[in-house]
Amino acid sequence: MRGIVICILVLLIQAFDDASAQTEKFQRNGLVEFIRSEGQVITISSKHYAKTKNILKYHCERNALENILFRGIPNSNQTSPMIEGANELDARLAELLESDYIQFITNSQCVESTKSKKFYYATQIVSVDLQALRKYLEDKKVIRKFGL
Repeated sequence: MRGIVICILVLLIQAFDDASAQTEKFQRNGLVEFIRSEGQVITISSKHYAKTKNILKYHCERNALENILFRGIPNSNQTSPMIEGANELDARLAELLESDYIQFITNSQCVESTKSKKFYYATQIVSVDLQALRKYLEDKKVIRKFGL
């Protein structure tokens, strides 16, 4: 009986640990570098960390996108942010930042990854279609159409 209780407790602890890993809070950092620009597709290097590899990929891609949206990418054709002075928690942006962002990423690959005791660290090369992203933001009325 005691062994069954211990097994159940171990399973519950693992379940809660997995659930907390899935809800790990994202925080943007400025660790992005411009690599190249081809037409309306910008390719940047994004560095981030997370507790699992799946979350790490999401954090790297979201970090790249949020830097394009709210900070701009130094030494690129997107030096100024797409959205200036916007509240990042705006309801119109929540959908984009949580799930819709993936449709604007044309390529994403990990080029460097290390693991410490608690976290994975990675450098991800991310290509983003700026024209499609701008159109999405215009359609959601987050930014105004150019020239209007």
